[in-house]
Amino acid sequence: MDANFYANVSGATANGEKLSEVMPAYREYLDSLPSVHDLFKGVRKSKSGLPVVYDDSKVNIKDREAYVFKPVNEENSFEKIDLSKILA
Repeated sequence: MDANFYANVSGATANGEKLSEVMPAYREYLDSLPSVHDLFKGVRKSKSGLPVVYDDSKVNIKDREAYVFKPVNEENSFEKIDLSKILA
């Protein structure tokens, strides 16, 4: 958060004081935003349910819709769910 503050080593203490004022409000704002978990928490977690995973390294997903945050398994083939359509 202090990226826009002056690049001054002696200012680091002052930056810490300013961040201690600003950070609680910023964290409260971040906590109020919906997360991916919030969007999909009602989805059933069964083999026939919609796959929602962080990465697909240990999951086989073939020819279906899924939400994979970090696709790493090249053998999987799925249609990624577009979150902007869900949120619209």
